[in-house]
Amino acid sequence: MEQKEEIEYQVKEYPIDSLWGKETLAIPQTGYTRGGIQEMDENSYFSSAIVLIITILLTLSFRNTVKILPLIFKAAFRYGYHVKIENRLTLVKQRNILVFISAICLSLLITLFAGEYISERWNITIFTTTAYLLLSPFLYWVFKTAILRLFSWAVREKKGILMVGKIGYNYFILLFFMTIPLFFLSIIPHFISPVLLINSLIILSLSVYVIYLVRTFQTINLARFSHFFYILYLCAAELLPLLFIIKLISGV
Repeated sequence: MEQKEEIEYQVKEYPIDSLWGKETLAIPQTGYTRGGIQEMDENSYFSSAIVLIITILLTLSFRNTVKILPLIFKAAFRYGYHVKIENRLTLVKQRNILVFISAICLSLLITLFAGEYISERWNITIFTTTAYLLLSPFLYWVFKTAILRLFSWAVREKKGILMVGKIGYNYFILLFFMTIPLFFLSIIPHFISPVLLINSLIILSLSVYVIYLVRTFQTINLARFSHFFYILYLCAAELLPLLFIIKLISGV
């Protein structure tokens, strides 16, 4: 027969009045601290606010999306659709509203799905990360618009040069809606890590950017500018703003 081991239990008795005395200590659950719980609650509220903002913005821009997005997809394969958009004032207004909303939503989506990774990677708060992500596309837009206007003043030709910037709006919208499936896949647990998500976003952005550069070359060529001018444009209006943003991010 198996010999049963006797286990001795040591029972400590405490006076009932000591349970609520001033010496009583509250021991938190293992692995959690009060600060950690508070921080987790703040992040939950912050994530919920981001989802709500994105939902409201996309709902308000639904009509613009339905009208302008099919033309932008077609323009990726046929240059004439870019011209068609610019020739109709209604489409231009819808496109400008949609690119503004796309910039905000894309920044907020990156914050929602990869914000914590970026915060830990650069040792900054999630709110600072959100601010940088929101400011980056608008800084890029201001910087590039100033350079394009300087170019148009220098060569005394507005239509062709400014057309390049307007085509850039179309491809930014295209990029935003192409990234949405990636974010949906990130919802699946352990399917896409934040690192893989960021790398996928970079690859997708570069792919759309290459198509955009082909369209800019076509636009400048149609305006009868030389290849040297195109190289000068690439260095000043494309590479310089990107290097500025990369320097800003790496300096965080």
